[in-house]
Amino acid sequence: MPTPDPLVLARIQMIAETTDGPSLVQAYMDLLTFGPPAFATLLAVIEGDVVLTSTSTHSTDAREAVLGALAWLGHRYPDEMFAALGEPGDVHWTIACSIERIDDPRTTEILLDVAGRDSEKSTEILLPALVRRRDDRVLPLLERALFSTNRRLRVRAAEGFYAMGDSRSREALRAALGHEDDGEVRAILADAVARVDDPTDRRELRWFWVIVRPRFSEMGVAAFDEDDVHAVLGLVRYAGREVPPVRSITALDTPGASPVGSKPPVGLPAWRGMWAPRDITVWRAGG
Repeated sequence: MPTPDPLVLARIQMIAETTDGPSLVQAYMDLLTFGPPAFATLLAVIEGDVVLTSTSTHSTDAREAVLGALAWLGHRYPDEMFAALGEPGDVHWTIACSIERIDDPRTTEILLDVAGRDSEKSTEILLPALVRRRDDRVLPLLERALFSTNRRLRVRAAEGFYAMGDSRSREALRAALGHEDDGEVRAILADAVARVDDPTDRRELRWFWVIVRPRFSEMGVAAFDEDDVHAVLGLVRYAGREVPPVRSITALDTPGASPVGSKPPVGLPAWRGMWAPRDITVWRAGG
């Protein structure tokens, strides 16, 4: 292992000790000044080869902050980051989760490798990331997850099939629906089966940003079109109430769309519902 750079290590130490958002962003920006050579020291810390001195680094927030530094640096220097990570089979699932936001084909290869391993926890997190990329290679992983004993994993798989709308998995969906006892999972599976059985349904979920009156509340919605945005709002945000007048709906995949309050994840939506200010699907809201 290369000798850690003490200056980079000191900056990572500061990242681990930071407790507020603005200071963390500044610490990330300071780390960028070290350029690609910082990857070696950063990965040594993440992988446990180098231990920071502060006891705060044992907290979940501190570890996530350090992992976030990898994605921050990787956005600026993707080629160097992937070179430092090595083969996909060598990447730990926590690292895969942290770099998921980097829109690069090499990210997809890592996500597929990690999600294909036996860890249910990592697969549960990474399945939506692969569905958002609409990579057909996720289909066998979704089929396997449909029959998991892990309920959350079955939810992610059913949502993924609904979003993908791929008829090749029709038989697996029907088999899973016939064996599923959980109400929410059954509701998602039923909608997914209906989609794949309808040869005319070639709709794709899209990211929208919505502002409603009278208080100009803003939110992110994953829906098929503007009409569906209103339907999703009625199911999720204003269930059992009248949907207030909508001031504006912005399709974020439209060229030249104005910047909005939050940036959607990479790719296309992995479920139908809301994605900002928090994630909630139409099926969860209905349950």
